[in-house]
Amino acid sequence: MRATYRLGVVLAATLTGLTCAAALSAAAAPAGRTSAGSAVADGTAVGRSPFWAAKYHGPSGNSRAVAEAISPAGGTLFVTGSTGATGSAGPYHWATIAYSTATGAQRWLETYQGTDTSSSGSAAAAAIAVSPDGATVFVSGYVTNTGGARTEATVAYDAATGARLWVAQHTSDATPVSAAVSPDGSRLFVLNDDYTAQAYDTATGHLVWSATAAGLDSSSFGAAGAMSPDGSRLFLTGQAFTSTNRVEYQTAAFDAATGATLWVQHYTRPHQSTSSGNLALAVVLSPDGSTVYVAGQNPGGSFNSVTLADNAGTGAIRWARFSSNHAFTAAVSPDGSRLFVGGTHFGVLGAVYDTQARNPATGALFWTHIQKSNPATDTAVTRQYAMTVSPDSAKVFVTGTVDSMGPQGAAEFMTIAYGAAAGGRLWFAPYALSIQGVVGAIPAAIVASPDGSKVFVTGLAQTAAGNWDFATVAYRA
Repeated sequence: MRATYRLGVVLAATLTGLTCAAALSAAAAPAGRTSAGSAVADGTAVGRSPFWAAKYHGPSGNSRAVAEAISPAGGTLFVTGSTGATGSAGPYHWATIAYSTATGAQRWLETYQGTDTSSSGSAAAAAIAVSPDGATVFVSGYVTNTGGARTEATVAYDAATGARLWVAQHTSDATPVSAAVSPDGSRLFVLNDDYTAQAYDTATGHLVWSATAAGLDSSSFGAAGAMSPDGSRLFLTGQAFTSTNRVEYQTAAFDAATGATLWVQHYTRPHQSTSSGNLALAVVLSPDGSTVYVAGQNPGGSFNSVTLADNAGTGAIRWARFSSNHAFTAAVSPDGSRLFVGGTHFGVLGAVYDTQARNPATGALFWTHIQKSNPATDTAVTRQYAMTVSPDSAKVFVTGTVDSMGPQGAAEFMTIAYGAAAGGRLWFAPYALSIQGVVGAIPAAIVASPDGSKVFVTGLAQTAAGNWDFATVAYRA
């Protein structure tokens, strides 16, 4: 699983770098706002405290969590990212941690790096996935090997112990944007920012196929990937530049069995000037796999984002909807009744969360909620980065940052739960270190437990010393 990138009274710390926290730092309660048209009014939302929080510093320097995944049984949360330091302190390497979802206790911690162990070596994990039987965790990213060669890499770990099962390196300077395991557990698919894809045998790490999408524009930059529910197709979306420097959404579909390109779609909003840009940042599938939804940004003009519904088999556009927000993320309810698009709205209110629910069949807006999380008299920057939907389709959870921009203006996590049907705000949860650096805390991913009882947010938090740490928080849903 991947998600778009972007803690608290400390009670105890262990030698492994895990810190548990029991309370939130003081933060203003979000003041709900509604949009014109299909707007929703807030109910009496309540603030929510985490039932555990964990921080990982690493051996030195900076640590950044970028992705998370939960075991199918719901007992273990896996978080991955990079850790290390610059300069003479040594290179960056991956760090992957398994936490108990019940307590936040660290079950295991494993690191990985390339053969270049000099201070100039770099490495970063980018995507994580768990096998359907819960036995194996797969992490993909890049490393630097001797001689400075950057290489894409994937590592398989035993989910119970963290033991490394296999390592596969693929000669490429690409960075993964998504990883997914086939429903039968036999294949791991890695989708990359250069519009390439790899399929690995999950038991051995053997490369089954590697492919580059055919029919791409002259310059292509992938941002998000997804697999169809039945595991038969893979989808990769992002941004492309034509030979005339026109900027387009570009979405490619691969045959998961062979890597063959099924279709490539280039999209530019009608009547858009060539100077305007398009950047698709999210791709999700309908539960039956028949429709692929793409959402992203369209700077310039009267609209700032575009959401597309495409025929998953052919790439034909079923509908396109435009909005004034800047879309970052999207999700589909498991029952298929709602498509959610989340992002940031820039306007007279400043930068605020903008969460939308749309009819998946037509794109019609069911509701939209614009949420400024500081009093209206404050200068604030609020950005939404990730979302997920509860397994019963009743709630949608979004997370992002709130930055008051004042003397103590470091960012903090802000997680909000909405009723999926009508959009009423159910609860909100700000989170930050009790003493933090000027950057503050920025979430990267959010995931719900399989039984829908818990929600987990991970990202980074900057300490007062200026270092960045993994920060992971658990809430009752």
